[in-house]
Amino acid sequence: MQRVELHDDQDADPTPPVAVRPAVRRARRRLLAAGALAVVATLVLVGTQQVLDQRRRAADAALAVRYADVSGVVDPFGADLQVAWRTDGTTAGAARATAGAGDVVVGVDRVGPDDLVVVGVDRDDGTLRWSTPVRLDRPPQRDERPYWVDPSLDPVDVGALLDEMAQGVGDTWCVPTSGERTLVVCGARRGRGDVPVPFATSVWVLDPDDGTEVRNLLMRTGVWVRPLGDVLVSVRGMTAAGEPAVDEQPTHWSVEGLDLATQQSRWSWTSPPVAGDAVVPEVTFSEPSAGRVLVRVGDTAWVVDADGVLVDEATVADEQGAVLARNGDVRPLTLRTSDDDGLARTEQPATVEVDDGTLPELSLAVRTGLDDTALVARSADGTEQWLTAGVRLPLAVLDGRVLVRTFDGLALVDGNDGSRVWSTRTGVDEDSVATDGRTVLLRTGNRLQALSLESGRPQWHRTFQELGLGRAGTEIDVAPGLRRVVVRTQQSDAAVLR
Repeated sequence: MQRVELHDDQDADPTPPVAVRPAVRRARRRLLAAGALAVVATLVLVGTQQVLDQRRRAADAALAVRYADVSGVVDPFGADLQVAWRTDGTTAGAARATAGAGDVVVGVDRVGPDDLVVVGVDRDDGTLRWSTPVRLDRPPQRDERPYWVDPSLDPVDVGALLDEMAQGVGDTWCVPTSGERTLVVCGARRGRGDVPVPFATSVWVLDPDDGTEVRNLLMRTGVWVRPLGDVLVSVRGMTAAGEPAVDEQPTHWSVEGLDLATQQSRWSWTSPPVAGDAVVPEVTFSEPSAGRVLVRVGDTAWVVDADGVLVDEATVADEQGAVLARNGDVRPLTLRTSDDDGLARTEQPATVEVDDGTLPELSLAVRTGLDDTALVARSADGTEQWLTAGVRLPLAVLDGRVLVRTFDGLALVDGNDGSRVWSTRTGVDEDSVATDGRTVLLRTGNRLQALSLESGRPQWHRTFQELGLGRAGTEIDVAPGLRRVVVRTQQSDAAVLR
């Protein structure tokens, strides 16, 4: 008898194995290989993009460091430029900021005839950090006749004239100090901007962290004032008795440096006697980093530095003007000249908003004739070095070259000989541009156009609609303390781009 053993194995697979055909195996291998290649390609693309992003960040960082001390140059930007924040009724002053302290930008806004407010705004998102109300000093009284007013005028007419001139706020400014403690000094000049002599100027010293008013100072009529380094430099006329000139014509001019921390005078410099008819000087303050002030009275110009030292003195003829060059020296400018054709031409000093100091020995002027306009460069002794025709105004001096606005676009001029490096037609919608030292941004119609500063070739463009501004963009601007591109709109507000 035969014994049979039965096994109850439920895990066994009753299906017999089926052989996989070679063709199917090859298809599977190809599919796996394709997937692996796709994964590798994705990793390569991601890795390549990461490398490109790292290179761009490194290039942007190097560019930012290179131009960190050049006023008017904005932080590096690219085609991904977008609106970071927009101003409102409380932060409009920050979009005109002239002082930056860390991540706070400071500006001044007018909220009433004599009432102002100094605001501190977060640089990155526009959040209002603090707001400090301040007030302008009173204008001259009607019974005060400033020395610079025509003495033949009837007292009633003098009063009416002073009332008219004192209306409104002239220029406002904010400048960071460079002392041991970082402070922001803001000022506002009473009266119209075309008044040749300042009315009362109010100055406020604030802590940029919280807006606390550390101190305030008052500069009466006839005093020019600006911070240079950690001193507040003032220029005023003095009488023969050594008193500040108010209603008596000055016989000397005084430049004084006031310590912002102690409010004590650090130093003073007094000019030699001046002619009795030279009552209104030309006063020019340099960039704070240069630390100099130019005072021209009659045919003499003096330059005093932030330590109270006379560093230059020049005689300037009646037919000449005088400007303070980037290196702080006096540069004479010929205000009227005549070429071989016998036609008279005038020259006006050219104010360059962006200047990295790479052409320190040259002064620039715009020469205007009957049917031509040119940019003129002169050396220290006033000798013409070069002339470039067809230039309306210079916009920036960077790396020894001059970016200029022509009658139909932009051009880059070599600072050594005045030759054009490139020229491009963009149309002329406005004269303001923005640059980070690599790219030039300007408005053309309803869009922002980016050009290479090196070659002048178009790089990219963004419409105002793409930026979320509709068709409201009217002009672009650069707030020095903010170091960002600002777009002004038809609604009188501003959008800060980054």
